Amino acid sequence: MRTTTLEEAALRVVKRLKKAGHKAYWVGGCVRDMLLGRRPHEIDIATSATPQQITQLFRKTIPVGAQFGVIIVVVGPHHFQVATFRKESGYANGRHPDNVSFCDEKTDVLRRDFTINGLLYDPIQKKVYDFVGGRDDIKRGIIRAIGDPKERFCEDRLRMLRAVRFAVQLEFKIEEATFAALKEEAAQIVVVSGERIREELGRMMSVGRNSLAAKLLVESGLFAALFPEVKDSEHASAVLGNLPSCTVVTGLAAVYHKEGERAAAECAERLKMSREERARLLYLTKHHNALDGAAQKRLSFLKRLFARPEWGELLTLYEAKAKAGCGEPESVAFVKRLRASLKDEEIAPPPLLDGNDLIEAGFTPSPAFGRILEAVYDAQLEGRISSKDEALKLAQRLFRKQQCM
Repeated sequence: MRTTTLEEAALRVVKRLKKAGHKAYWVGGCVRDMLLGRRPHEIDIATSATPQQITQLFRKTIPVGAQFGVIIVVVGPHHFQVATFRKESGYANGRHPDNVSFCDEKTDVLRRDFTINGLLYDPIQKKVYDFVGGRDDIKRGIIRAIGDPKERFCEDRLRMLRAVRFAVQLEFKIEEATFAALKEEAAQIVVVSGERIREELGRMMSVGRNSLAAKLLVESGLFAALFPEVKDSEHASAVLGNLPSCTVVTGLAAVYHKEGERAAAECAERLKMSREERARLLYLTKHHNALDGAAQKRLSFLKRLFARPEWGELLTLYEAKAKAGCGEPESVAFVKRLRASLKDEEIAPPPLLDGNDLIEAGFTPSPAFGRILEAVYDAQLEGRISSKDEALKLAQRLFRKQQCM
C-alpha cells in the first residue's frame, strides 16, 4: 500500500478545514521552498478554526501550544502544526508573547518574522497570497523583516540568529535596515535558551557555507555575544569559515580551539549540550594540535587517533586549521594517505594481552599494570610483536626494567 506523501496529507488537512467552513492555507517556509523549486520538509498550516474546532475535526491531535492557538494534527506518519490566525503582543521574555488574540489571515502574516516566510498558499486553488512583498524578496534574494525590524527582533530575539541562518541556507542577502537592527540588538541574543541557539547554529553549520556563516556572525555582533570567551574572533572565525558542512560540535571546536577546555566547557553548559556532545567538544579542543608533525609521530599514536570515534571531526577540524594557516597541510595529506593504506582491523586489533594474562603469568596486580599493557599494545600496533608469547616476553622485560629503576 502506497504511503501518503507529505503534500497529499497536508492537502487533506486543508480540505477538511475548508469543508467545515474555515479558511486554511499552507504557510511560511514551505511556501518559500516551493517558490524556490525545493520540496518542503515540513508543512505548517494556518487557519481561521480555533484550537477547539481543530481538535474536533481530526482524529488524532496533540495540543502542544493550544494557549497560543497551535495544535499538532497527525495524519498517518505526518505531523502538521496547525495554528489559528493570531495576533500577538507583550513579549516580556524576548521569546514568547504575553497575549494572543485570534484575527484574520492578513493580520496573522504581519506578526511573522521575514517577508519570505510570510506567504500563504491555497493548495486547492493553487494560489499564493502575498501581503508583505515576499515573492519579490525571494526573486531578489533578500531577507527582510516584516514591518519594523527592530520590533520584530525585540519580540523574538531568536529571529536574529534565524536571519543569519536563512541568509546562509538560501545564499540571500540580509536587507540593509534589517541588518542594521540586527547589529543594534545582537547583544540580546543571550536571552534565548541555549537549546534553541544550539539548534540554530547546528542547522546553520550543516549547510556547507561556513565562510558566509562566520562572516555574518562576526559582522552582526552575534559572534561576540554568543562566544564571549573567544579573544581572537578573527582567527576563530577564519577556522570556522574553512569548515565544510559539519556538526555544531566541530563548529564550536573551531571557535574554541585556542581558548582551551575550560572556555569550551562554559560554552557547552550555556548551550545545554548533551553529555556526549560536551565530551566530543572537549576532546577536540584538547587535541586540536594532535596532527602537528604527523609524519614524525609513532604509528601507535596515529592508529589510536584513527580508532577514536571523534577521528572524523578531528581531521575535519585540523584541515580547516591548515587552510586558515595554523595547521600543516602536509600533515593532513600524510594522515589521509596513511589511513587509506590501513585496513580497519589493523587500526584497533584486539589486544594480545590483558590484565588476567599478567596475573596468570604470576604478576601481582599493581598500578604498573595499565602502563605496561599500554606499552605492549603500542608494540602490537607498530608490528613489533604479533603473538601472545611475544607480548608476555615484552611485558616481563618491562616489569624487570621497572624494578631496576
